[in-house]
Amino acid sequence: KKKKKSKKKKESAQDPPVDKTTRVAEAIQQIRIQRLIFEDTPLEDLLEFLRAETRKQGFHGINYIIEAGPSDSPKHRYVSFLSISIKLEDVSVKELLDVVKGQAGIDYKVAPQGIIITYDGPVPETTSADEDTEQEEPAPEPAPAPLPPWAQNPYPSPAR
Repeated sequence: KKKKKSKKKKESAQDPPVDKTTRVAEAIQQIRIQRLIFEDTPLEDLLEFLRAETRKQGFHGINYIIEAGPSDSPKHRYVSFLSISIKLEDVSVKELLDVVKGQAGIDYKVAPQGIIITYDGPVPETTSADEDTEQEEPAPEPAPAPLPPWAQNPYPSPAR
C-alpha cells in the first residue's frame, strides 16, 4: 500500500498542472484547417472563422481578441477591417496566424484567455472623401429649365 502512494506522488511530480497559456499555445498548434480561402476579407471575419473552427474541433474557451483600444476607436476599427487575402491548405492556427501577421502587419501573443491581436502600425487619418463630405456645402439648386415656346408669355412686360 505504501508503494502505491509513493507512485502517485511521483506521477504528480512528473506531470505538473499545465497553465492556461501553455494550453492555448498547444491548441493553436494542434488545430488544423484543411482548406482556407479568404479574399479581401476583414481581419474580424477571419477571427470569427477561427473562433468557430476552434470550437468545432473541441477546443473551448479560446478567444481571438483584437486589442487596439476601445472598440469604437479609429485604431480598433482600422485593425478590425484590415484586408486579408490568403489561400492555404492543411495548416495549423499558429501557421495561419504567422501568415496573417506577415501580410497585415499585426502581431499576436498567446494569453490564458486566448490569442491577443495587436497592431502598432500607423492608422490613416480620415480619408479625403470623408473630409470632403463633412466640409462640402450643399450644391446650389439647378436653374429652372426654360419654358417651351408654347408656354412662354407672348406679351412681355414693358420695361420701366
